[in-house]
Amino acid sequence: MASKTQHEVRPWRAHLVQFVSATAALAMSVGLGITVAAAPAGAATPPEVSPSWLDYYFNNKGIGSNQAGDAPNMDGGWGFHRSSLIAGGQEVTHPGGVVFDDEVQHPTDASVKYRMGGAVAGPFTDNIEAQGQRIDTSIALGSASAQPATKVAFVWTAHNASSLAAQPFTLHYSDDTTSTVNLTPRDWCAAENSSNTAIAAPKPRYGSTSPGCTIFITNVINLAAGKSLDAIDLPDEPRVHIFAIASNADTQNAMSSFNANIELPETITVGDVITPSLQWVGEAPATTETFWYVDGVASEISTSSFVVPTSWAGKSLAYAAIGRTPGYAPSPQISNEVTVTPGELTAITEPTLAGLARVGDSLVVNTGQYATPAESPTAVGTDITWLADGTPIPDAGDELFIPSAAQVGKSISARVTVTKAGYTTLVLTTDATAAVLAADESPFPTDPVEPPVEPTLPDPLVAIRSIASMTGTAQVGKVVTARPGVFEPASARVTYQWLRGTAPIAGATNSSYRLTPADANTVISVRVIASAVNRQTTEQFLTAGMVSNGAIATKKPRIAIKKKAVKKRQVRVGTTLRARTGKASAPGSKLKTKYRWFVGNKKIKGKKAGMAKFKVTKKLAGKRLHVRVTYDAKGYTKKTVKSAKTGKVVR
Repeated sequence: MASKTQHEVRPWRAHLVQFVSATAALAMSVGLGITVAAAPAGAATPPEVSPSWLDYYFNNKGIGSNQAGDAPNMDGGWGFHRSSLIAGGQEVTHPGGVVFDDEVQHPTDASVKYRMGGAVAGPFTDNIEAQGQRIDTSIALGSASAQPATKVAFVWTAHNASSLAAQPFTLHYSDDTTSTVNLTPRDWCAAENSSNTAIAAPKPRYGSTSPGCTIFITNVINLAAGKSLDAIDLPDEPRVHIFAIASNADTQNAMSSFNANIELPETITVGDVITPSLQWVGEAPATTETFWYVDGVASEISTSSFVVPTSWAGKSLAYAAIGRTPGYAPSPQISNEVTVTPGELTAITEPTLAGLARVGDSLVVNTGQYATPAESPTAVGTDITWLADGTPIPDAGDELFIPSAAQVGKSISARVTVTKAGYTTLVLTTDATAAVLAADESPFPTDPVEPPVEPTLPDPLVAIRSIASMTGTAQVGKVVTARPGVFEPASARVTYQWLRGTAPIAGATNSSYRLTPADANTVISVRVIASAVNRQTTEQFLTAGMVSNGAIATKKPRIAIKKKAVKKRQVRVGTTLRARTGKASAPGSKLKTKYRWFVGNKKIKGKKAGMAKFKVTKKLAGKRLHVRVTYDAKGYTKKTVKSAKTGKVVR
């Protein structure tokens, strides 16, 4: 495999690292609204990285732990426990076990040393699965080294290796000559021999209680006299895993000297679209991996430009990058640290009252609609306090309020407190009603001297005896239903109009509405309108909230040879397997289907492994296969389902 030369940016995979900073003083208010005293931007420490100059070439994770996100996957989910390697060292070389934070000496030649990867917990690769790659050794070991190597050895292991023959390592010198060294790998669960010395005492492998697995180091290999080793071609054998290359070279030139300036805005608010400034000083590395730190933990958000989520309000934010170049140790960089301030809520429609202010009659508050800079309307939480002449009425916090004799002569209003996680709290008060009438008092008084002149009196309102409500789940494919409540007169006609955001949905005028893909990530609401002859119309407004993506209904795929299911029986090399999918549905949307074949838990690369049909090759002998089918549809959450594994592939 040719080494990478083009500069590229790759999103980081989440890993947990604490960073040191001056932290903002936070004052959290009761409820979902947040008040924050922002701290000035400070500096954070760069992420921890592997010290190995082979890091750029690492393509497999063989060392891990039981910590979430730190499982190894060297052979279909197997690997080494980091703690077992540390505790299982050889007394002669390093009594404390495998050393991750310093150079380690070869057991028979103290001048030959190496550095291990695998020290950092998380989804970090720590070894090279041999696939014929060419490794640039010129900086660390060869012509550009501070002191070129005259001796090398390989820190390696292999799985399913009992039948493996000697593997060729081609050494490329600076004078364009080559030589080949043939080395026989040792199975990771076999004992050491005269050619391979264990670097740690055998211990149970990850995911198993059986003992006897370890990593080895080869005997020292003397290089051609007077020549500089500038590259090594690895064998093309994926069962072989190389963790380090030991040598007597001075590798200080391979310690990365790349530097970057990374800056975040001095103030960042929920809902802002932020794009950090990342500039490498001088030469840029071949690849750059970037990720966000939130309160010292790497976020799952991997894009460089995005809308700041509500969950980050009040938290410390920093942007990190790791530069990698063939033959150099990785270079970690990090930005200034900024505390995220809450976003601002605004009212699209302010709260209003409906109903008659008379003892025994009903008043209803429509709580309004609200927006954020990025979303209009947006789902919010509301808290209601009813007021009589501006004073809170005890135990009155529902949308419906029925005045009592205690409120006669007083004006009624409702104070609505609007909250949304990550946003400042908004408090609005409705206009006040006229003074509350006694139960037997007419809202349309007449003058005892002169009779009223018709038709100066307005029609009375349709009275609300119980408020409207909504049932159902706000998810694409589900049905939401408005329950109208009870009105006076009972013969009142009730009509409905469903809204997507603030826009009416054409034809959606029934009490029930099935949510469609067009509704995904919007706020759905309904107007419940009650009218009657010689009465004023009363309107209530209900919201279902933000509509989430639907769930695609699927069945588990099967692997078949022709029309017969394989299940767990063996599969022969050369056989063509077919993925057979069950019925899948995403109402209202077109389904797209993708396939990917796996060996163990490792994805098989290449176009042919992305088809429904797959031909079994010799390289898969001894392995179990399965297929994963991914369904995607607009308005629905992407879903991947996997088949059962086949039996082992046989020749």
